[in-house]
Amino acid sequence: MAVTKIWTIKDSLQRVLDYAANPDKTEYDALAQTLHYAENDAKTMLNESAQLVTGIHCRADHAWEDMRAVQERFGKTDGVVALHAYQSFREGEVTPEQCHEIGVAPARKVWGKRFQVLVATHMNTDNLHNHFVINSVSYVDGKKYEQRRSQYAEFRAASDKLCREYGLSVVEQPKAKEPARYAQMREAIGQACEDASTAEDFHRALYRQGYIFGSDPNRKYATIRARDGGRAVRLYRLGEE
Repeated sequence: MAVTKIWTIKDSLQRVLDYAANPDKTEYDALAQTLHYAENDAKTMLNESAQLVTGIHCRADHAWEDMRAVQERFGKTDGVVALHAYQSFREGEVTPEQCHEIGVAPARKVWGKRFQVLVATHMNTDNLHNHFVINSVSYVDGKKYEQRRSQYAEFRAASDKLCREYGLSVVEQPKAKEPARYAQMREAIGQACEDASTAEDFHRALYRQGYIFGSDPNRKYATIRARDGGRAVRLYRLGEE
């Protein structure tokens, strides 16, 4: 079962720090910081001779330079500098190599024809997961990535198709009367619970997946909302769990 999510990265230090593997390294710009988080050695090292990091139309070990060069060539270095996507698997369901293969294939299909992508497999939690950093500027024509709901649906469909081919479980569509985003929120909360050991970790884990958690003690209900907009949802609406 692969849980997927995608969100934008803007040139904002406050936002970037939440992605950083090493928060002290604040000299990075947003694109470099996100790439640094994705390819952090401690999380992607399989053995002494191999790292599960793949660059699509960019060099894995020089991804920032390659992506930045495209942005500078077309004069588009401001605003949204990258897209950060996430694909997580159920504990014990895939090997690190399979996880990486199932990440690289949809990345080539969905983004690779027009955009540079870094794919990094993380093994620092019980749930193996992939991080994707997609350059916001096309190396083909210099046009910026236009984020639409249909593009996330294409990413999820490609991921689900590969999961079925590998004989893995797939997250089924929620009940018709329930908004689809509720299922995505439940998945994000479940993943954050597994990744976090403190309340602060939990907030950051949700933020990395594209959500903001509201737990104001002066309010009766805790809430969750998407970082890219939309109304906050009270947790009890997502089910008893």
